[in-house]
Amino acid sequence: MKKEDYHGGTFAGNESRKLLTSVSKLKVLNPSKQCEKFINVFTSLNKVVTTCYGSNLSADFNENINEFQKHYSLSGISVTPKVHAVMYHCVMYHQ
Repeated sequence: MKKEDYHGGTFAGNESRKLLTSVSKLKVLNPSKQCEKFINVFTSLNKVVTTCYGSNLSADFNENINEFQKHYSLSGISVTPKVHAVMYHCVMYHQ
């Protein structure tokens, strides 16, 4: 994966997607308990993306958002505006 300089050195769309779909490789590289909380965040975010972001909305998207919110909260990572939008506003737009 390659960070793009024009996004402040962060991962952009396709690279972020590649990360989310490669979480199993991360788990093999670092199976520690400390890494597990991030693996849970990435795995649950991938479920949100596949069930909520696209042309078809899956019936279980709300449960996937709740699961992501739980794992993210347990991770200790600060909540960014984009994460807040996923956790609290995606459901509003799909009701």
